[in-house]
Amino acid sequence: MNFKFSPSKNEFKYRAYINYRTVNTVVNKIYISCVKLLGYILAFINIFKFFNKYKFDPNITTVILAITVTVIFIYLLIYLLGKRTEMKKYKKEFVDIDTIYSFKMDECTICRENKYSYIEAPLKSITEIIKIHSGLIIKLRDIKEDIFIPSKSLPIEEKEFIHYIEDKNMELEVKEYKGVSNKKLFKLFLEVYGLLIVATILGLIL
Repeated sequence: MNFKFSPSKNEFKYRAYINYRTVNTVVNKIYISCVKLLGYILAFINIFKFFNKYKFDPNITTVILAITVTVIFIYLLIYLLGKRTEMKKYKKEFVDIDTIYSFKMDECTICRENKYSYIEAPLKSITEIIKIHSGLIIKLRDIKEDIFIPSKSLPIEEKEFIHYIEDKNMELEVKEYKGVSNKKLFKLFLEVYGLLIVATILGLIL
């Protein structure tokens, strides 16, 4: 089977793939964890010091309310600006690539080709197929670069495509990646406000 796709004509689908690659690198995970931990420590220390110093101020309740509203506003502002910057960055670096990816797959091999690179690998060398909401990410043994195929670019249904490879490769693992869930965002929200509450209480009573 032969098929092709262009990143510039599949902007949102390709951006989802790039986002997966960015978020799930080991270096990025370690970096985010360290930055978050450092941010929590600095926030806790400064909030504790502030309320410990001004705990007898008659306007302390108003200050607490103002800080809470300010934190929410800053969080939303950073989130929205970050999303906007991220979209522009992905579009500039990845989505506007003037190229077309061509794919060929037979009973034994899968090939991906464009003017910048060429990948050819046996179907048996496919270790994982990761399903994201915009398509499939194919990971290959001994090849660092993976292959992304938007679901709508496939000549057959996504399930049929996966079953076709499974028939040729009994060791294939199929996983599903759902991205950042609402539960994770809610957990982060609880962590931040739990930290603020604990730091405020300790600052007022100590």
